[in-house]
Amino acid sequence: MNATVILSLHCFSVFTLSPKLYKLLQCKCFSTITGYFCKVECAAETATDIYVFHTTGADYSRAYIDVKDAQWVCRGELKPVDINSITPSQFVTYRFGVFITRYLAQTIRTPDVTLLLASNLPPNNYDRNCFRNSFFYEHKRKVLFVRHERIDSIGDFILLVVHCLAHISTKDLKDDANPLFLRQFYKVGQYVSAFCFLSIITLSILVGIYKYTLVHVLDKDM
Repeated sequence: MNATVILSLHCFSVFTLSPKLYKLLQCKCFSTITGYFCKVECAAETATDIYVFHTTGADYSRAYIDVKDAQWVCRGELKPVDINSITPSQFVTYRFGVFITRYLAQTIRTPDVTLLLASNLPPNNYDRNCFRNSFFYEHKRKVLFVRHERIDSIGDFILLVVHCLAHISTKDLKDDANPLFLRQFYKVGQYVSAFCFLSIITLSILVGIYKYTLVHVLDKDM
């Protein structure tokens, strides 16, 4: 990717948010995503011993589901959330998710979808998707609806968005074990992690330049 494009994208993000808030968001997002990939890799390395930890009598016929997802049920009609009704902190999280969606569409050509929030999601057939109760995708309009509660955590929200975009790219929302999805998921994850890292570095450089310039201006005035 062209260095100028990267820098312009980072500068857009830096000047949209305050430096402290921006760096906090990037760190949380980066740590959540990298932590998730570490867990996946560890699980893959110990896959031969996975059944050792099964509880006798438990039902393992259903696919893994995220802890938060297990608390929700998809039923009834789709109820979009008015973005103007969410809190300022939730709005910042939401806008960062929109930015990541557009960033990935421009860099690795993930589908250019519209990201919206919903207070209720309709039933779906995403049976083997670990986030099956957290999102709903409208294929015709290319609109990705994410459960409103997910924006309470910037890391969880971005991870969910990345996960969904990988599924949408491979046209399979049902199965997390699909090799095509896994390949795309890792690719998207690599770009987002690299983006977060480069953003922190860029922010540090810009802040350093700002401080250096400010000191020299003050020295001249004195």
